[in-house]
Amino acid sequence: MMVMRRLVQSCLSSPSPKNLVIPQQFTRCIHTLKETKTPLVQRPTPIVSASVAPAAPRFMSMETQRAVEQFASYKLNPVSLKQLTDFGLGADLETQKAALKFLRDELPTRLGHMIKEFDELPECLLDRPPVKKVRGFYVNTFQDLLSLPDPSNFKTAEELARFSTFFKTMLRKHDPVVTLMAQGVLEVKQSTNSEAKQSLETIQYFLDRFYMSRLGFRTLVGQYIDLFDNPNISPIVEGESKIIGSVHKEFDVRQVIEDAAYNASSICSMNYATAPGVKIVTMNDKDEPIKFTYPISHLHHILFELLKNSMRAMVEHPQYASGGTPFPPIQVTVAEGASDLTIRVSDRGGGIALADMPRIWTYLFTTATPPPLGEDFSADTTHAPLAGFGYGLPLSRLYTRYLGGDLQVNSMEGFGTDAYIYLKRCSSSAREVLPSYNCASVGNFDPNMLKFDWMNSKQSFL
Repeated sequence: MMVMRRLVQSCLSSPSPKNLVIPQQFTRCIHTLKETKTPLVQRPTPIVSASVAPAAPRFMSMETQRAVEQFASYKLNPVSLKQLTDFGLGADLETQKAALKFLRDELPTRLGHMIKEFDELPECLLDRPPVKKVRGFYVNTFQDLLSLPDPSNFKTAEELARFSTFFKTMLRKHDPVVTLMAQGVLEVKQSTNSEAKQSLETIQYFLDRFYMSRLGFRTLVGQYIDLFDNPNISPIVEGESKIIGSVHKEFDVRQVIEDAAYNASSICSMNYATAPGVKIVTMNDKDEPIKFTYPISHLHHILFELLKNSMRAMVEHPQYASGGTPFPPIQVTVAEGASDLTIRVSDRGGGIALADMPRIWTYLFTTATPPPLGEDFSADTTHAPLAGFGYGLPLSRLYTRYLGGDLQVNSMEGFGTDAYIYLKRCSSSAREVLPSYNCASVGNFDPNMLKFDWMNSKQSFL
């Protein structure tokens, strides 16, 4: 009944239009945002200053709640990869102010949607201390963003530098979010409470949406820091690859695969004293390197996780574990089409049973022994454990879907596994896919209601 009451209340609330006043030189980069004649809704009075410690009560004050409701009623404004790169090419002082004005309105809106979805979580997860702490991070960050001054009043790059400091501090505070959420979910999964067991599907639905929102939030903030936390404010050029913030233009895909393979092989060797080799095959009409425009860190993360899984599967396979049979190489095939860049990672590690295939996308599903989780844990590619958290595949799929791509896995039990990475070639069509808090999403938090794949473009409630 509580879920249905929230659903009715959400449907009855009428979203207010959100007008962003954007300088002329910035309109080419976010041309999808249409200005209206309605004045910008008055920003709520700041509740706390930016120095507040990252903790928040279970229930917000009325002022904060009203501010969250207000911003959660606004429509999200996803940006495309082309907009991110075009914007970086004209990174001058006025463009920096325009970027800050956009972030100053867009980031509280995204956080408003995230906080509202937090409050729809089952009590068995929301009341876990690690999850309470994460929610506190986002509530306080929301309040801090409301206290930011209008960037139009600043005249020099030195004055605007305070925003970069604020954003960097904010991201550092949010670094332990994935680990804390994993702790909370693990506590629920280990619980003997029947209600907790019934809530796992709802939790999976929430985590997909939460981590996608977090990825979009950090990408926007990270792009701003990479572009403007530099007194030179100009694109960095390394050889033939132009770096625009966190986006690399026309980089060699083979080099990224080689870097990911090296990192995965290093970790595999540290754990097993051996590692399979990786063979890279490129398929295109011209006998030239395949070039691509994308955030390299995203692609590296996806490839690293897939290669890490393949290496572990092969090393632990009985056929190769004795050392009598040499490892066949893991084959990575890159194909460049008119619409997509496709990367296939193929191994001969024994495959996955059909009954287990749906569970590979479930958070904390793993066949390895989970290492201890600590708040200071950092899953970097140098010291990360080979396996055990069960977050690798679900998060990798979100990384591909974030800009309109996908990750699919096919397997033959007894032989091996093929993982397919699909990425949009056209940067203008590679647009953020973001979950939005609305009537349909509220209904899907009810474990008794049918769940839809909100990332499927054929569904209408994004």
